[in-house]
Amino acid sequence: MLAVLVLANVVVWANALEGAFVLDDVVHIVERQKRLAEWWPLSESLRYEQRPLTFFTLVADHARWVDDPWGYHLTNVILHLLAVVALFLATGEIARRLGAAGADWIAFATALLWSLHPLQTAATTYVIQRAEILLALWAFLAAWYLLRSMREGSSLAWRVATPIAVAMAMLSKPTALVIPPILLVLDWTISGDPLRDLLRRRGPVHAANFATWLLLIPLGVLPGLVETADGPTGVGLGVAGTTPWEYARLQVAAVGLYAKLAIWPVGLSIDHGRSALESTALDLLGWFVIGAAALSALGGVVRRRWWGLPGAILLIGLAPTSSIVPLADPAADHRMYLPLVAFVAIVAAGGATLVERLARAMPTRRVPIGAAGLLLLASIAVAEGARTRDRNLDYAAPERLWTEVLERRPDDRRARLNRSHALIASGRHEEARGDLEFLLAASSADVLAGLNLALIELQEGNAAWALPRLDRAVQMHPLLPVARSARGDALMMLGRFEEALGEYEVATRRQPSSPFVRLAMGNALSELGRFDEAAAVFETASQLADRAGDPGVAASAMFNAGNMHFIAERYEIAVQRYEAALQRNPEHAEAARWRDEALQFASETTEPSP
Repeated sequence: MLAVLVLANVVVWANALEGAFVLDDVVHIVERQKRLAEWWPLSESLRYEQRPLTFFTLVADHARWVDDPWGYHLTNVILHLLAVVALFLATGEIARRLGAAGADWIAFATALLWSLHPLQTAATTYVIQRAEILLALWAFLAAWYLLRSMREGSSLAWRVATPIAVAMAMLSKPTALVIPPILLVLDWTISGDPLRDLLRRRGPVHAANFATWLLLIPLGVLPGLVETADGPTGVGLGVAGTTPWEYARLQVAAVGLYAKLAIWPVGLSIDHGRSALESTALDLLGWFVIGAAALSALGGVVRRRWWGLPGAILLIGLAPTSSIVPLADPAADHRMYLPLVAFVAIVAAGGATLVERLARAMPTRRVPIGAAGLLLLASIAVAEGARTRDRNLDYAAPERLWTEVLERRPDDRRARLNRSHALIASGRHEEARGDLEFLLAASSADVLAGLNLALIELQEGNAAWALPRLDRAVQMHPLLPVARSARGDALMMLGRFEEALGEYEVATRRQPSSPFVRLAMGNALSELGRFDEAAAVFETASQLADRAGDPGVAASAMFNAGNMHFIAERYEIAVQRYEAALQRNPEHAEAARWRDEALQFASETTEPSP
């Protein structure tokens, strides 16, 4: 079963590897390369990190893949597969302890439907949301460890591993504070132990689980909840434009939205926005889901019935993001990564119970009834998988994600800005220009819209037009690498090489792993006649491109390095660099031609042996 489960996930999630960096990926990965590359000493790199474990997975990805999104997506998919396996183990243990018939099938169905659901693209195909995957992975492992510790004669290792897993979840994302109460409810419901025995046997484990809340202090989470301005995470009582009461009111509709998407995943969005929650239908659905979850949780937990668990998991799991503590985005699909288990468990366990009862009522038809149940499960899984694969393709073409948003909210600035950025990256300048001119018509002071429009003009050779807009972008965002490097490009076109070099130096400090900025810097040094420095910069650019898996850029950079040595009449070194360029790209005709020229000059300048 586990092999089938993993194989199904590999098939469905394979095209997630084609995804690009979107929205917060750009902020936390593309524009943060300096932090990812220079993470030592730990005291400095962790000073502002509320998700240190997630941060270090990005550091590891950066060390291997630099800014190639393929590798980051591969890590996300692998982590998702591990979470699926952990969920299968945990739900199987729960079902066996409850004495459910077909416990393995219940675990298989739960893990299958949860893992293939289109909602999961918001965490699995959106790189920076891997924090949700890590949180869920450690939560499922903690539940499995706890359940294994309930076995007669179980090793102390299971009790020790449980709070360690909870702590790892907390270091992945602070909303893991929901895990200790969920584990306590799980223990109470599943174990059947009287409260005194439960506390005697596993009280220290639960105490250690709740003690992980202390990690919120060094992580700096608590001060952010009461700040009076938007912090880096967009969380806290001071988030602009809302109050705790107003936010709580919106969250009723948010729960309704999540329930709708869990049942019928049409209308997924990278940016739902506040307007999506202004719906009476979603309000009514939200109140129904909250009420049903509360009643089932209270009734089930008090009576120690399994059907109380889904309601408890849903309510506790959503509490950090759907209560009174405002978040800048009032609804986000990735927040359902873990709580989706509640909906899926009801379907899987309910379906298994129905099949078992029908089989008992009609024993002569047990086989066809079981086959019908499997066929229904397979049909749902195939439908989920097809929709998930389609959604993955949207992340490969980010402009599609933002077009969906603009179809609902045509005036949305963030959507137009992000779509224009994606369109520029794909070379669709005229479409991008339309979005940017729309934004500038609404506000001529929109610096980022002006920056993106300047990038288009720059690529079309209009450096004089672009430079004033880039000046303003640099003035407003002095550390933004794209603005500094674009201003450098404009200055290069205008023949102001010294100033251009200064811009590239700033951009390089912010993006030390970018081969493209190094290439531009090498060109500026070459124009200034600083050939030795230019050669060193080009060689570094080639090495960075090698790390990023871009042999074409690596070859071009090494070819440029060869040119610098050729100009400096170091012909033998030039030959080596041209050979290195040809190793990276055997089709590089200019490298072959200039290698032959360098060999000719080298032979002419070599003194004959006496």
